[in-house]
Amino acid sequence: GLKIIPVINKIDLPDADPDKVKTQLSDNGLIAEQWGGKTPVICVSAITKKNLKELLEHILIVASLLELKSNYETNPVGTIIESHVESGIGPVATALVEQGTVRTGTYIAVGNTWGKIRLIKDWKGNRINEGLPAMPITIAGLKAVPSFGDRFIGVDSEKELKNIITNKNPSSTIKS
Repeated sequence: GLKIIPVINKIDLPDADPDKVKTQLSDNGLIAEQWGGKTPVICVSAITKKNLKELLEHILIVASLLELKSNYETNPVGTIIESHVESGIGPVATALVEQGTVRTGTYIAVGNTWGKIRLIKDWKGNRINEGLPAMPITIAGLKAVPSFGDRFIGVDSEKELKNIITNKNPSSTIKS
């Protein structure tokens, strides 16, 4: 029941085949609007910035039509979209905040690791104090590198964090 906007990247490459990807999407029930379906499929190039404005417009239109709102005051919840070890910093993860507000000092449980956020950067690499819903943020302070797709939940105290960790399943405490 979720609205999805598939994005096909790297269309600037000579061997790019967006129609092949659209075929794969249609095989999974997502028929592109360009083919008479209801799924907006946007072809972009991050290098040339082609269609990025169109992608942002589609996201805003869908959010407006569905009247999507997020709760800023609840425990932060989101998904890890990239992670690695950065020299001098340690485990670093890029996350999409779905609800709540991630702040410096927030304790988070994510996948098989946990930590206390000591650094937050925005998508431009600027240091910030908090990450709001719909924001991609880069965080540091985890004990280990989480996996792509891991869900996270943030809490205000180490006691709450220990309670989540002892349950051994942080995702079970994540409410959508």
